Amino acid sequence: MFDQVASPIIGLINALLGPLLGIVGAAGAIFCVVLGVKFAKAEEQQEGCDERYNEEYDRTDEEDRRE
Repeated sequence: MFDQVASPIIGLINALLGPLLGIVGAAGAIFCVVLGVKFAKAEEQQEGCDERYNEEYDRTDEEDRRE
């Protein structure tokens, strides 16, 4: 009795499991690429901020030396 009810359900789960794993894996890979691009953009912006900060710091340091 239990086997008659469970067999179609287990068959359906087994049939959907392979494609579902592929879809989840592909979505995860795309998400990783998107996060990598965002991280790279953030690093580039941070480098620009560091350079501007260093230029301002050098300017104020030179002004302090003159006084």
